[in-house]
Amino acid sequence: MVDISRIKLRIKPEEGYSSMPYKCTAGHMTIGWGWNLDTNPLPPDIKTYFDANHLIAPSHAERLLTISICNAIDGCKRIWAGFNDFPMNVQEALVDLIFNMGQKKVAGSFPRFCDAVMRKNWILAANELKYADGKSKLSKWYTDVKEKRAESIIGLFLEA
Repeated sequence: MVDISRIKLRIKPEEGYSSMPYKCTAGHMTIGWGWNLDTNPLPPDIKTYFDANHLIAPSHAERLLTISICNAIDGCKRIWAGFNDFPMNVQEALVDLIFNMGQKKVAGSFPRFCDAVMRKNWILAANELKYADGKSKLSKWYTDVKEKRAESIIGLFLEA
């Protein structure tokens, strides 16, 4: 079972926190720890608070992060039937990826990576994340995310 509190400890410093909306690097309006307002409306009670105050409370951001992580876990289970049997560090890496990019993008843009994960070939999965051509050209994902975050996720696969 994925430890949501451990995932939060990974994601919070990577995402940064803002109680007010801002445009993320991908151009989406975002709030809290990476809650994409363009694709995910706020729950009604948080929206009411936001509309009155033009910001969210820390407790709201915590709840939004929990919802996002749970959605990412569900997305992982939809892509990889054996997700619950993967090593914990691989589960954490996959949840972080889905949290950051979304289920559709991971499943659609990384078929060789997804196949390596299905075959539980963690070294190949790490390589497919890092290199677009499998050997030397860095992938768009790798160059788009902060190198520290990318290496952290790749490292979780290499530890398996």
